[in-house]
Amino acid sequence: YITKDWVDSFRRRHNIVKRKATKTARKLPEDFATLKLAFHERIRTCVTTHKIPPQLVLNWDQTGTKLVPVNSWTLEERGSKQVSVVGKDDKREITLLLAVSAAGTLLPPQGIYQGKTKACHAKVKFPDDWNVTQTESHWSTEAAMLEYIDKIIIPYVKSWREELDLPADQPALAK
Repeated sequence: YITKDWVDSFRRRHNIVKRKATKTARKLPEDFATLKLAFHERIRTCVTTHKIPPQLVLNWDQTGTKLVPVNSWTLEERGSKQVSVVGKDDKREITLLLAVSAAGTLLPPQGIYQGKTKACHAKVKFPDDWNVTQTESHWSTEAAMLEYIDKIIIPYVKSWREELDLPADQPALAK
């Protein structure tokens, strides 16, 4: 079998180094700390005013996820100026929506494929409580968001209202 020492020796003999492809980092606004404090205060005020339990304080975000995973690390000859990675330019993605409550409960995700019918979905069996859907661009749309709210958020909030013996009109907070 191949050991780390053998690989290190091979790399030295062939003048190969491990390199990482780079991209520009995002910059935070200069007043980020102030904005963050104001955001937290708005949430605290809303939660306190409406007596919202942590199970009903929800946060979600969407992110593009590569269908063809690639690594930004590769092996290249020492001193080379260009470091390319095969597949790095493959732009095929799905959009994932991930949600969590302030109590730490991870809600079922939404996966959005690019296409017009369910035929564009991966040929795997997803858990029954996941919301797997499609849009023409794989980006979230108002219709996709409403589908997630109807299929995941509303049943989740209703079940916690019942479990915590709260009134049916108990406010929840989603951000």
